[in-house]
Amino acid sequence: MPTPGCLKAVKAHTLRLDLDERRAAALSRLLRNVTWPDLITYAGDVEEALLMRDALDTIGRALVLGEAGRIGRRGGSRRR
Repeated sequence: MPTPGCLKAVKAHTLRLDLDERRAAALSRLLRNVTWPDLITYAGDVEEALLMRDALDTIGRALVLGEAGRIGRRGGSRRR
């Protein structure tokens, strides 16, 4: 019998987004400006708001890592 409060294993979903730099920057700006009151407004309860925040943070980290990869590729292909 599962212990109350224990997290159950869930399958992770993978999203692939092809965004140009302007759209990626706009999405990043939106993610930075989402506030806790915004999440509470749209969530059914605090737990769902926390899940939303976690999902948005994950997307934000992916955007940052993607931007770092683009900068690295640009910088690495320069000829001297």
